Amino acid sequence: MDTIVIGAGLAGLSAAAHLSEAGRKVLVIEARARIGGRVLTEPDGEASPAIELGPEWFSPSGPVHELLDASDAVVKEAHGDRIVRVAGGWEKAKTPSETVKGLVDRLRKLPEPDRSLSEALDTCCREPELSNARAEILPYVEGFHAADASDVGIQSIAPEPAESATEDARRIERVTAGYGALID
Repeated sequence: MDTIVIGAGLAGLSAAAHLSEAGRKVLVIEARARIGGRVLTEPDGEASPAIELGPEWFSPSGPVHELLDASDAVVKEAHGDRIVRVAGGWEKAKTPSETVKGLVDRLRKLPEPDRSLSEALDTCCREPELSNARAEILPYVEGFHAADASDVGIQSIAPEPAESATEDARRIERVTAGYGALID
């Protein structure tokens, strides 16, 4: 055995594939009874797209897209509404308001080093007129970024926008059969 890869998620499987292609003998060790790591796809009938219980969408370029291209997965541009669970039911999630976008711009301009979202909000954004934006940004970050506001850094949720951002860079895509097809 040349190499042991711990974890059979996308990163581990990708590393094992590259090492194997380079002629290395690879052993992959996974703690779960299934492979895929955070990827978990539940089929939703024959005609419907799959339901993702992990990653759902990705940008149209980069390493995940290259893996999908190699797997012959059917990829389509993602459209639709975000939904949130509320009081035992589901509601259409609001898109971030202009106030939240203004709050993100304000966080982006903080001169100090990166810090948690909670700390940054407590430091720079206590004005009463920002209370609605504060109340709106916290569940958005916890849902969209899957991160606790006391742990996630503001640079990861509010990076400087790329000057050359194109429409293509803002497009997101999904695997119609689900990410599980990539794992398979």
